[in-house]
Amino acid sequence: MNAVLASIYWLALTIWIAALVAPAASGVAVFTVLPELNGTFAEFGSATVSTQAHIAGGHIVTPLFIGSDIVQLISAVLVLFTLGLEQFYWRPAHRSRAEYVRIPCLLAATVLILVEICVLGPMARSHLYTYWDAVRTGPLEVATKAKAAFDLFHPISTTLYAATFGILLIAVIASAVRYSPSHSALLGTGSES
Repeated sequence: MNAVLASIYWLALTIWIAALVAPAASGVAVFTVLPELNGTFAEFGSATVSTQAHIAGGHIVTPLFIGSDIVQLISAVLVLFTLGLEQFYWRPAHRSRAEYVRIPCLLAATVLILVEICVLGPMARSHLYTYWDAVRTGPLEVATKAKAAFDLFHPISTTLYAATFGILLIAVIASAVRYSPSHSALLGTGSES
């Protein structure tokens, strides 16, 4: 595979994984620190201090997750584009076994991020925004229902992110095998071929 194409592939794959992990790590930090500060927010004055901290944390991490989804999508497109070019222009005479792992993993991870961006994310955020508005202005029953609906989506999204992470790690391992010098020499597909 061409060295430039390989560099773009690895950079995009690395950014994809970083974009997947960063908002989750930020969320852990935010939701750990904010409740300890015992801050209150006049806008959500009817809620408990703990609830206010979680709402404030949600206002911080929600844009991070939206941005993460966008970066992941762009990275996935770049990864698949470089993969497609490689498959089209630098087809080895004998396909590597690593390709039979790498390609399905990358396609599956792309499908998962599309499900998050197009289905789960918008639905969860809709309930989250309804919850925030209801806590701000009332009524309490609407807030309770919206929070319960959001709470149904959160573990699904968490599982989806974890599955995407695991799949991408497998793709990294398969890619490392595929692009290792000894493996490329065996297939006659060195980085400059």
